[in-house]
Amino acid sequence: MSSIANSSIKGFAFNVFDKVRIIADRRIQNGIVKKFWDWFATRHIKSIILQSSDIELEKDLKDIYELLEPHFKTVDMSLQLHKSKELNSPEMTEKLMQMPDFAKIAELMNDVM
Repeated sequence: MSSIANSSIKGFAFNVFDKVRIIADRRIQNGIVKKFWDWFATRHIKSIILQSSDIELEKDLKDIYELLEPHFKTVDMSLQLHKSKELNSPEMTEKLMQMPDFAKIAELMNDVM
């Protein structure tokens, strides 16, 4: 492969696609669909990544990041709040629980923990 194929942004795009591919591989049960996925979709997506400019891929990956970021910020906040319960006084914990989005965060804390 050329140095274009070895750019860091293309490598990152391949890593992101590989994670999506793993999710799909675990769920595809039909042998014909699996062969189609491996032959057409995987090959086609790899080709698209290779043919895309780094600028274009960076924008696409940024869009994916912006889609995922709110979820992971909430998860991170819930983990921090859970840890703060262990470290803070009950009064401080009570103040934290009065935060505007605490009900949503508390629900997520129960899911994460």
